[in-house]
Amino acid sequence: MRRISWLVLALCLSCLSSFAQPRPTPLVDLSGTYSYVRFEKTNYNGASVSFALNTNKWLGLVADVGGYHEAVKSGFKSSDLVSYLFGPRVSYRSDERITPFAQVLLGGVYDTAISRNTIALSAGGGFDVKIDPHVSLRLAQADYLLTRFGEQTQNSVRLSTGLVFHFGK
Repeated sequence: MRRISWLVLALCLSCLSSFAQPRPTPLVDLSGTYSYVRFEKTNYNGASVSFALNTNKWLGLVADVGGYHEAVKSGFKSSDLVSYLFGPRVSYRSDERITPFAQVLLGGVYDTAISRNTIALSAGGGFDVKIDPHVSLRLAQADYLLTRFGEQTQNSVRLSTGLVFHFGK
């Protein structure tokens, strides 16, 4: 565990260097990520795809769709969650290599176990590390996911990592 911590720290510090020329802001960011969701007391694994239209250097409009699957346990029926969320993302693009961001998304979640939709709110952020001018690594993204099925509120967490592809200037 200690070696992994040192490796992550070294990776983060190596990404802090910047180049003399500022990079242009991409028009579109398209990301594909592996996502882990802790929903109630259940673990879900899946993937998310998000599309961000960057209106300027710091503001983007995001559409995020994710699908998450719970493993079958002891003969019980498995469950799937599908999320569809939309909203603004604020990015800080002053560094050449690292782009931190924060976002608040509103939409819905569909639970196949109960065949119901509900409204959902997601708030969180993360950071992307540039690999080359057209690809970044979404090293970490953490979101709080609020849903309300029936009369109960669910406070969930979504953790994601993956790739981001940049298009346009």
